Amino acid sequence: MSFFSKIGGFFSKLFGKAPSALQIASTTLTLVAPAAEEIYALVTKDPQDAAEAQNVVAEVQADLAAASTLIAQSHANPTADTYQKLDAIIGSVKSNLQSLLTAGHIKNPDTLNKVTTIVNLACGELDGILTLLEQNKKAAAA
Repeated sequence: MSFFSKIGGFFSKLFGKAPSALQIASTTLTLVAPAAEEIYALVTKDPQDAAEAQNVVAEVQADLAAASTLIAQSHANPTADTYQKLDAIIGSVKSNLQSLLTAGHIKNPDTLNKVTTIVNLACGELDGILTLLEQNKKAAAA
């Protein structure tokens, strides 16, 4: 069960209306950001794993910041282009996270298992956002 799947219902109960796609994306990204920080903390404990993994985590953090900025700037009037840009940024975050697992950057098996768990959870949340963005992109384009 993902956090993402519960956001709409939670805000509907709290405020009496469903949140916008950008509000849902923003809330979910706010929760994904600490995952990148936790990965960074894990990989810096092992110098053998640290160098390249740190670069990947830095890219993830930069992409999350770019997504947050785009959401803030577009909140009042999102367009199909807004959703397309967010789709690309979030796709990049997901790809970068997955590259930590596939590129052999993390040599320590214990660290790799912990990072795999975090990456899988974060990617599940990101998949939810990507699905929502695709739906809203189509609606905005129509």
